[in-house]
Amino acid sequence: MRLYLWLLPFIFAATANSADSIAGSWINVNPNTGGVTRLVLRSGDQQLFVHAWGACNPSDCDWGEVQCAPHGAGCKATWDHGFATTSMQLLPLGDGRLQIKYKAVFHDNSGRRDLGSEEFFAHGEPPQVERSLIRNLTPEEATKRILQCVLPSHSDSQVRPLVVETVYIGLLISNSGDVVDGTRFLSGSALFRDSALQAVRKWKFKPDSGDGQPALGRVRALIRYKADMSTEVALAPAILPDSFGDRGTPRNEEAEAVLPPLQCEPGP
Repeated sequence: MRLYLWLLPFIFAATANSADSIAGSWINVNPNTGGVTRLVLRSGDQQLFVHAWGACNPSDCDWGEVQCAPHGAGCKATWDHGFATTSMQLLPLGDGRLQIKYKAVFHDNSGRRDLGSEEFFAHGEPPQVERSLIRNLTPEEATKRILQCVLPSHSDSQVRPLVVETVYIGLLISNSGDVVDGTRFLSGSALFRDSALQAVRKWKFKPDSGDGQPALGRVRALIRYKADMSTEVALAPAILPDSFGDRGTPRNEEAEAVLPPLQCEPGP
């Protein structure tokens, strides 16, 4: 044991140097991220701690601070959110940025698929950005507001065997009734990602009636690519909580499978 005691000061010094190089405030280089927006790392008692925030409305969700255990040239941390657990690996890069890889595992019976992502951060303080309020719409409310909906084409027509799939899109609707940035591909085959998003971006809704506080509307679109080469779409409640106390609606695959399709224009 004595043979290794003399190494301890060097180990502690290396840990401190690594912590110093990664400590500070980090901002996601993608301002439109739907994941982690900001990180703050600090060292104390020869340990490293990381505080994280995730994209939420009207303000970012505070994940809290946890220990970041040494891992290679960086560190690893885990957050228990109650409804999900997020594991994150942080790695400082030679160009001064911070790379993070993280995975969220859901255990709230919502039916959401586990998500993994890689993002990059730069040193800096967060801009003072006021996020728009979001109101979850019921499928019935959203359907009554539809002025135009366009079906996507079955984009795998040259693929055999034929792929049959349901694609899930999170629609974000402006006060004026346009489908806006923030509309997201939630799950399904990547084969249909582009055609599904291109179709829903052509949708048009009646403007918000103006009752109450102005807010973006949110609802899910379930786009079914069928074996007969046709497509159809149904609306389902949003899963995520909104800005007005609606906690979101867990997925119910059996109920969603029999949701009636909308009467939409065929795609090109």
